[in-house]
Amino acid sequence: MRVVIVGAGRVGENLIKKLQEAKAEITVIEEDAERAKKIASDYDVIIVNESAVDGNALDKVNLEKCDAFVSVSPKDEINLFACLTAKQKGAQRIISRISDHRNAHMFEHIGVDVVVMPQIAAAEQIMDSIVHPSSCTIKVFENKEVALREIKLNGEKSDVVGEKVVDLNNSEDFQIVALERTNDVIIPHTGTTVQPADNLLIIVNQAKLKEIEELFGVRSD
Repeated sequence: MRVVIVGAGRVGENLIKKLQEAKAEITVIEEDAERAKKIASDYDVIIVNESAVDGNALDKVNLEKCDAFVSVSPKDEINLFACLTAKQKGAQRIISRISDHRNAHMFEHIGVDVVVMPQIAAAEQIMDSIVHPSSCTIKVFENKEVALREIKLNGEKSDVVGEKVVDLNNSEDFQIVALERTNDVIIPHTGTTVQPADNLLIIVNQAKLKEIEELFGVRSD
């Protein structure tokens, strides 16, 4: 799994730790020289010590071959620019932190796949829930209509086994954002299919939870 991360602050470093545990190949774009030096010293990552607002920084990473582009600067304007540029340069899956929920529609408009607010779903909570699976609700988002849930499949009993994640994600009621499989964390891409023993991290429409649970063949209390 190849992941490009913009920003190596608290959220970024927590994400780096979890991705490194999952044996991901990580490239970090960090503008602050001292912070970049520390991250390079503490973790097995490739560092680009430049501003993500400078398009040249994104030219130095192969966005077309990364499984996920994640922008976690504390500044929404930097994340918005970085995500837009990454989209234009061929990134297939884009995840962004936002600090002000009122900006969410702008990120959705430019094609960001997943928007995360650290106050609601911090990087370490999301990744811990994948690495240490239990069937449960992880977080309920501010509007109470959607929740981040983890579902452990029950073998071949699930109707989604063998299906492509990209096809399942055409649903308006849920989105699969990650899978855990034999100690590997997988960011879904075009060819990813669901396997019987997968643990799935899913954003769900709470009103449709019963139907979603029936589709996945589990109860995710």
